[in-house]
Amino acid sequence: MTESTAPTSLDAVLTALEAIRFNGSTEAELCAAVDKALFKLGRPVFAEKIIGPRSRIDRWIDRIGIEVKHGRTQSVVESQVCRYCESPMVDAVVLVVERSIPLADGYNGKPVRIVNVHHGRLAV
Repeated sequence: MTESTAPTSLDAVLTALEAIRFNGSTEAELCAAVDKALFKLGRPVFAEKIIGPRSRIDRWIDRIGIEVKHGRTQSVVESQVCRYCESPMVDAVVLVVERSIPLADGYNGKPVRIVNVHHGRLAV
């Protein structure tokens, strides 16, 4: 796929991730499914991107951070998402999950969206 020069929008990332229907059993398999979906956008995707002290987000594409969670508790996830939203390197965070995790629709003035790989985008 050729690389586009236009930045990727949050809506484009959400649409790509909503197409995932996951049947695997590990976080590594879920990350591979996310990579495959993001690859179709034709933009560089960085894995395990360091975005600040103690902050390494699973995937990063055009200032949009994507965190992949497989069976984590809400308090752990919320703490991570808040920390990611504090980074000047991130304009939005997308949480990709197998189970719904209630979170605010944004932190620090940055949008947070949740994609459930079994149900698509979740309303926040």
